[in-house]
Amino acid sequence: MLPHEKEERSDESRLIDGIMQMEIDHEKRTVLLGLLYKLLDTDYLTSVLNRRGLRRRLAFLDNRIQRGEIKEACLGFLDIDHFKRDQDSPGFGHEWGDRVIRGVARATVEAVRPVDTVARHGGDEFVVLLATASDTSCVDIESRINDKVSQLEIPGKFKTPRIEVSIGFANYPDNVDSVWKLMSYADERMQEIKRAKGSAR
Repeated sequence: MLPHEKEERSDESRLIDGIMQMEIDHEKRTVLLGLLYKLLDTDYLTSVLNRRGLRRRLAFLDNRIQRGEIKEACLGFLDIDHFKRDQDSPGFGHEWGDRVIRGVARATVEAVRPVDTVARHGGDEFVVLLATASDTSCVDIESRINDKVSQLEIPGKFKTPRIEVSIGFANYPDNVDSVWKLMSYADERMQEIKRAKGSAR
């Protein structure tokens, strides 16, 4: 476990302990715990899941696979092309970058199905966890995300750059032998796609 993950879990434990020690009835305690988990699992900028929330979803998925309830899983790793270059250019900056990140998050949520999961992994990186895994669904989701993102118009001070993303997908068990390896495999595929497009940071 990484140091920041230890700190996150320590903070979470203190908050949960605080709620458990409150002199309130069971129903109110359950509501407060639900609100706490939602807050802890949500990215402050985009309102999609954050990395902590994604870990919970992956753990839930892994449990379902271990119980034999599902046999496949598909995960996409998404990165905004030329994001750092554009953000650091005159007339753009971090406020523009935040608007791009929010726009891509919104476009991705609109592109996937209600049963799928969208999470911000950090910076300009997102993860899409598909509820059903097949090459067809991956290709379809990738096409829909690219289409939605291409419609974004987020102007800077002097111009409005075209927003594009690169997406790498990984399937369990075709590409990896554990759901916990899906993200690293999909990340590698995404990096290969970026290099082929010439859109590395």
